[in-house]
Amino acid sequence: MIEFKKYQGSENTEGMLVLEVTGELDNYAVKDFTECLEYEIESGHRQIIVDCSTLRFVSSMGIGTLVRIHGKMSKLGGDVKLVSLNGMVAELFSITHMDRLFGIYPSIDAAAGSFASKTAKTA
Repeated sequence: MIEFKKYQGSENTEGMLVLEVTGELDNYAVKDFTECLEYEIESGHRQIIVDCSTLRFVSSMGIGTLVRIHGKMSKLGGDVKLVSLNGMVAELFSITHMDRLFGIYPSIDAAAGSFASKTAKTA
C-alpha cells in the first residue's frame, strides 16, 4: 500500500511539486502513483520532488515508473528529484545504479536549491 500527498513546502519550493510518498511502491501501487504523476505533469509541473523519507519498499515496476517519469520530464525540459532515500530503498537505488540517473538529495530544501541553481545557470 502506498500513500502520497502534496507537501506544503517552504518558500524555497514555490512553483515546485513536492510529493511525499509513504509505504510501498509495489506492483499494486504503481498504477495510482503513475496516474498522480501524469496528472501533475499534464497540469504543468516541470519541477517535481519526491520525498521518499517514509518509503519502505520499491518494486522493479516502481523503479520502472520513476525511470519513465524521469525520461518524460527530461523531454519536457523538467526534472524529477528524489529526497531522503533510506534503508532498503537507498540500497536498491545504489545496487541498480539508479542513483546515477536521479538527482538524490538529503532534504527537500537541497533538492529545491538544485532546481534554483539549474535555473540560474540557464538564465
